[in-house]
Amino acid sequence: MELPTAGSFATANKPIRQAIRQGNIVEAIRLLRQTGAPEGRAFQKRLLEAKKKFDSGGSSLEEWGREQVHICSDILKLFWMKEHAPSRLPNPADKLHLQQLLHLRHTEQALTYCGDFGDEYLLLETLLVLARKQSETGLMEYEYWEAAKSRVNTELQELLAQTADPPPETGWKRKLLKLFACKRRV
Repeated sequence: MELPTAGSFATANKPIRQAIRQGNIVEAIRLLRQTGAPEGRAFQKRLLEAKKKFDSGGSSLEEWGREQVHICSDILKLFWMKEHAPSRLPNPADKLHLQQLLHLRHTEQALTYCGDFGDEYLLLETLLVLARKQSETGLMEYEYWEAAKSRVNTELQELLAQTADPPPETGWKRKLLKLFACKRRV
């Protein structure tokens, strides 16, 4: 067996995250296994066992979806998959926009907007994508889809509430910004 390299991990990170974002857990695990990461086989086994349990009636649709999200969460916890810092944090304008979208129940649009806010948001998007797929295939009734959407909506609002607003600009910073803005115009 070929040993994984740092390069294989680095190139796999983004496609694995994209597969998770799309709710394609099988693809995420396949990509993980291609890196040679020893955890890949264990995740594949967990997914197959959970699917078998669901197919045999041993677990509910909700439990099956929850297990898929747990697997995604565990993949994102691998040391080389962790985002040490999100690309950006929601600022007050982002929060206001997201709260408006959530108030209008545009949960999917809000989550798409949160794409670079970190893994917590990614997992909420995964949960919603999985629920939508189950609804579209007839596995989930419309009421359960709405309940899943409400649950994600509430959790997203809680995440936004926990995110601290950036500190206000101090006088010296505002003066510097003003100075540089003036020089650009000249």
